[in-house]
Amino acid sequence: MADFEKAFQKTMEFETGGSLGYDNDPDDPGGETFFGLTRRYEPDWPGWSFIDGHKLKYPSDFAKHLKNDPQLMAQVKNMYLEKYWKKTGCDKIADDNLASEIFDSAVNIGTKSAVKFLQTALNALNRQETLYPDIAEDGVFGADTVSALSKYLAVSNDIGLLLKIVNVLQGNHYIEIMRNNHKLEKFARGWFKRV
Repeated sequence: MADFEKAFQKTMEFETGGSLGYDNDPDDPGGETFFGLTRRYEPDWPGWSFIDGHKLKYPSDFAKHLKNDPQLMAQVKNMYLEKYWKKTGCDKIADDNLASEIFDSAVNIGTKSAVKFLQTALNALNRQETLYPDIAEDGVFGADTVSALSKYLAVSNDIGLLLKIVNVLQGNHYIEIMRNNHKLEKFARGWFKRV
């Protein structure tokens, strides 16, 4: 199966951008963010208690201490493994590139959207259902998605084409977000580097 550690390291390059890993950009809908995990969307993540503890201990420069907290960093990795890697079925995908792409998309735009992109791509490539039947584009990596992916790979083994379609859908998703909220255009360069 695909290597979680490789995918995690690659995604963290986008999520930290070489910085301290902490940000609280007023234009970011997620608000307070640490290694891509946002307090708004992940309010119950146990890592926030570690971060709040650092804020109390180091009020003027707490952010520079966060990366050096092994318990906090273990919480980060565990969250990504459980909520994004396993939930999107990446633990069932053999190809590192495909699993890494689905994982990174899930982290940036949500697990359902990432899986829907894969499902849409698989439906587009089933040759009018002659290779396998259309699957529900429901964002759930279930038995039908596993079966369609296996059948697609058995017939064509063209991961590159599948990845292109997933990336087209991801890029279009970003464009739609920016159309609906022009303030978010400031994130365009970072988003499109992920495509």
